[in-house]
Amino acid sequence: MRSIFNRKILYLLFLAILIILICYLFEILIPFFFGILVAYLLDPLVDYLEKNNIKRGIATTIILFLFFLIILILFFLIIPILSIQLKNFLIEFPTVINTLNKKINFIIEHLQKKAFLESNSDILNNILPNFSNLITSFLRNIVSSSLAVFNVITIILVAPVVSWYFLKDWDDIIINLNSLLSSKQKKIVIKYAKEINLIFSAYFRGQILVSLFLTLFYFSAFYIIGLNYSLFVGIFAGFFSFIPLIGIVVSFFITALLAYLQFLDALTILYILLIFFVAQLLESNLLTPKLVGKKLGLHPLAVLFSIFVFGALFGIVGIIFATPLMAIIVFILKSNLKINE
Repeated sequence: MRSIFNRKILYLLFLAILIILICYLFEILIPFFFGILVAYLLDPLVDYLEKNNIKRGIATTIILFLFFLIILILFFLIIPILSIQLKNFLIEFPTVINTLNKKINFIIEHLQKKAFLESNSDILNNILPNFSNLITSFLRNIVSSSLAVFNVITIILVAPVVSWYFLKDWDDIIINLNSLLSSKQKKIVIKYAKEINLIFSAYFRGQILVSLFLTLFYFSAFYIIGLNYSLFVGIFAGFFSFIPLIGIVVSFFITALLAYLQFLDALTILYILLIFFVAQLLESNLLTPKLVGKKLGLHPLAVLFSIFVFGALFGIVGIIFATPLMAIIVFILKSNLKINE
């Protein structure tokens, strides 16, 4: 009995040390994690080729070559346009904020004359000058965080190698891990592994497709109404759909702000609202049920909590992984509570 207890303590200590090391070395390990994620996403395609009498090493090479070839083609097609739009956006952004401040100042002055007391106006005047700095720093943090995460050179060099080895040797890795477990432990591990695989598969394989469809929809809609930086804003809104709840609010606010300051017409905000409303209808009634499948079953407060916690720990990558990680934690807690009962 004591030996089993001591073994559990060792497992928990090992897990705690592993988590601390991952947190400490997270930025260095990003290309490694990216390679594992690519391998996980492409594993069904490699399995399909292997079932059709193609050796796993050859199947892995073919799938990875096609995957990175598509990425490279998209990179050369989209990045030049995207970089120009992003550069122009960052150059013109201070002008956009100044225009917004002028309009807010006009509204505040009008309200002061009509209804507000002098004490309230002092509070508003103190808050207002910080508005542009708040939005500017927010967007700069998003851009700088994204650039820090997607360190192109290290990902290009490391991720394909990691992906190839994981895809090629995945079955051997599973067999070796199983050999370390007793028959009783195997049942528990297999149970957890299947559920975790379902959660990750539903979220990532499905959500990536959902985000791609939404990106195309947003870009097309923004281009039709004549919005500047339609490609940049469309990719931004589609990417942020990965983040539940907060993603759509941030995307809508920034897009509506840009549209209003470009066209100087309040009606454009209604157009943007309609675009996002249609996108949400498509996502909730068509794309998510067909591509993601079952719901993760998380309460909105749990989703928000996970976004803040994992975002604080791991930045934008933590925000992306927050929902499935929280779903896994909830599943493990529920399973253990049922066992204890």
